[in-house]
Formats: sequence, C-alpha cells, structure tokens
Amino acid sequence: MRRTPAFRAWAATPGGMEFDNFRCRREALFAVATRTPRFRHIDRSHPVQGLRMPGAGASPHLSTLPAPQRRTATCTLFPQLRASALLRCSGAAGSAGWPARGLDWFQSLYWVRMKLFLDTANLDELRAAARWGIVDGVTTNPTLIAKEGIPREEQIAAICEIVAGPVSAEVIAVEAKAMITEGRALARVHKNVVVKLPLTRDGIEACSALSGEGVRVNVTLCFSPAQALLAAKAGAYFISPFVGRLDDIGATGMDLVRQIVAIYENFDFETQVLAASLRGALHVVEAALAGAHIGTLPFKVLDSLFNHPLTDKGLEQFLKDYNKVFATT
Repeated sequence: MRRTPAFRAWAATPGGMEFDNFRCRREALFAVATRTPRFRHIDRSHPVQGLRMPGAGASPHLSTLPAPQRRTATCTLFPQLRASALLRCSGAAGSAGWPARGLDWFQSLYWVRMKLFLDTANLDELRAAARWGIVDGVTTNPTLIAKEGIPREEQIAAICEIVAGPVSAEVIAVEAKAMITEGRALARVHKNVVVKLPLTRDGIEACSALSGEGVRVNVTLCFSPAQALLAAKAGAYFISPFVGRLDDIGATGMDLVRQIVAIYENFDFETQVLAASLRGALHVVEAALAGAHIGTLPFKVLDSLFNHPLTDKGLEQFLKDYNKVFATT
C-alpha cells in the first residue's frame, strides 16, 4: 500500500499508530475497494467524514459516487475512510483512541478470506478434516448422500453436528413448487443448512421464492456466466460453477470462475462464488487466484494440499541432525 503524506500524518496519531502497526493494512484497503456488503451497509448509514469530491458535495456516501471517483476516493483517502469507519463501528469518541475490540470487530466484518468446504457426506472424512481446523463448510449432492445409504435428512443433521459452517443439502424435486416445499423442509433440519437447487428455470423460480423467505440457497450445476447472472438476480447465497466438468469437455473451467467474479464485482452482487468440481491442488490454487470466495473439494484433494516432497525431506533431515547429537542409545 502506498503511504501518502496524509496517511503518514494520520499514522502519527495514537489511533493511527495502532492501525499502522496492524499487519493487515493491505487487506483493509482491499475490503474498501471491493465494497463488501457490510461496508456498503455502514457506508449508506454514515457519510464518509472528511471526504470531498468534485460535484459530490460535502461528506458524501462512498457508494453514491461514480465508479471513477469512488476508486480515486478509495485509493487517495484511505486513512480518512478507514478512520471514519473504525471510529463509528467501535463506538469510540474522538479520533485519539479506539477500544481494543474496535479492530477485532472491524476485522470480523470486512476481512474477506477464502473458505474451504469439503465435498462429501462421509462422516469419517468430515471428522478427520474437522480435526485440522481448516474446514469452513460442507457441500453434498444426491450422489454423495446415496453412497452413505442413510436418509438425507438424518445424514445432513449428523454432518451439521460435526462442521459448524454452511452445509449444502440438495433437493430431489425438479418442479418449482415441489422444490420450494422440499427446500423449506431441508432448511428446518438445521440452522446451518443451505438449500441446493439446480440452475434450471424451475430452480431459479424456487431460488427467488426461497431467498425471499430468508432461506439461503446454493445454485448448482452452473456452466456459464449468463447462468451465474440469473442466479445472482434470483438472490442466490452461493453460485457453484463446476470447474472440472468443463475441463473434461475441453473448456477452461477456471475462466468461468474469473468471469463470474468479475460480473459480480461490477454490479455488487452479494452472491458468493463457490468453485466446485475441484480435482486437484492446482485447481484450488487457481480458484484462490481467481477470487473465488469458496472452494469445495473432496477429502483426498484437501489431504493432498499438505503434500510436498521438500517438506518431507526437510523434516527428515532436521530430525536426523538432531538425533545425531541428542538421541539416546
């Protein structure tokens, strides 16, 4: 992040020094630049103090500025934007100091981190992955549920007891009215359930209805950016583009993820991009670079992310050197 004279002057204040020492300045700037939903909520509620833009009047809301002015304001007035938001959110009085919870609270609202979901309905795999502390949610589908041989609602409830994040449960119905009824029933299984609907005409109709009732919906089987646009318009909570299946037919699946991320950022859609059908470690890395909010992957792919021959070789050498000196005979 470029340290402007204004930033350096502000950083000399007590509050500025606290934030200047905080390790995530770059991520904070990113959060403002991408205007996450919670930032937009606060921005609409409070004018940005100290912001003056030609033709915008005094202390405008950042979200009301035209895109070029918004980008300029974000880049050049970062200290004012950040200080204003932090002081409001933390409840601090004056610019000199922030309560300790201010930064933590702000971080919980604005920091955007990629999440990893496990694509499985197998409880043993889920328990093993949960012990690592890196699984943020679960996706299932009728095939994965059928492999376990346990009724869907019962299996979904068991999964929700293992993983604390969102758990996608897919409907079997293919007509909109039946999907809505089934989706409501699935949502009642556990508060963490996200209803999974196919990207069909009936699926989008059901998504619009369920989203309007406050039910979170994962729209699945997405293979084009046009389909993703429809899902976002219908209020989908997640959109699931299938990377591996596009690769299978000679397309570049990760291009779809990039296109969806760009479209959603253009229009501030709040739908999260859940990259699905990730077949290996490279897919996971590419999804992260493409800006996917979430990647869902089978247990074997998650497990493979740990592996590197130089890690094993280095550990072996360290232990060998230590044992030469200190090992008891």
